Amino acid sequence: MSGSPLPAGYDFDCAKLTPLECYKLLCAIVVPRPIALITSVNAEGRVNAAPFSYFNAFSEAPAQIVQGLQHKPDGAPKDTTRNLARADLLDAEKLHVDPHIYRPVGRLFGTLYCRQGEVFALERPSYPDWLA
Repeated sequence: MSGSPLPAGYDFDCAKLTPLECYKLLCAIVVPRPIALITSVNAEGRVNAAPFSYFNAFSEAPAQIVQGLQHKPDGAPKDTTRNLARADLLDAEKLHVDPHIYRPVGRLFGTLYCRQGEVFALERPSYPDWLA
């Protein structure tokens, strides 16, 4: 774009960044990221609900969601990590989404978040119909 105030681009070498700098860079590149609200139960039976934006659907058969669990700055595991490590089962097979009340929030980077502004259905042709 001629006359654009934006630079042509940046080159980053994650090998030369600290793990925290690389993490922040990766999080800023993939935007918006959906937020998973993960609930877990500690050894005393107390429920913990924590938002995570470092996850994604991995497989449908079996149903698997990959979650990037972080540690506290001092290296200690966060509550969710500790609770899931002691859990017998993490059930990703039973999911419920109500499209009438679903209001997804995405994380951009830092303290910036976004809401989905419009919901619509898009009919997708089958592959043979698309080829025709």
